Amino acid sequence: MSPLRFTLSYRGPLKAASTKDKQKIRLCLHDQLKMLWSGFPFDEFHDHHFNDAESKKLVGKVTYLPLVRKSARLIAELDILLLRNEVPGRIIVGGGDIDNRLKTLFDALRCPHSAEEAGSQSHTDTEIYTLLEDDSLITAVSVTTDRLLEQCDPEEAFLIVRVSVIPINFPVGGIAIA
Repeated sequence: MSPLRFTLSYRGPLKAASTKDKQKIRLCLHDQLKMLWSGFPFDEFHDHHFNDAESKKLVGKVTYLPLVRKSARLIAELDILLLRNEVPGRIIVGGGDIDNRLKTLFDALRCPHSAEEAGSQSHTDTEIYTLLEDDSLITAVSVTTDRLLEQCDPEEAFLIVRVSVIPINFPVGGIAIA
């Protein structure tokens, strides 16, 4: 089975270890994932994908709906373009180094582990779509950084995240690999 591929984007603050930023990114991506689930072919198997307790995670008063999860036997590979208004060589100086910024992004792509981590839940949706149940389901990452050639806040980043969702339960010689 071929991977399912789609692209997510985010423009805004991307600081190291920022709970506020994680939830802001999560909510931005929720809108995109909600749109993904409402169109073909996702709309045809939405109810099947989220039909049991393992497919949803309740955090506070919000139910999180991850596309990639262990019980669905799916993993994700990410190809990330990170643009910031920094000169070459300084892309990782202000706001934290690149690995900690990426950790903020990876945390935002998954369901929060607690209500505290979810931060302010002032949005109106009682269900939030996330890419991942847990960031351990990311099995490959490629990152390219470059300069954003626009005037913007120094903390602002523009991310293009190309996602490949890959099923891992397939028969090989009569043996299921999981």
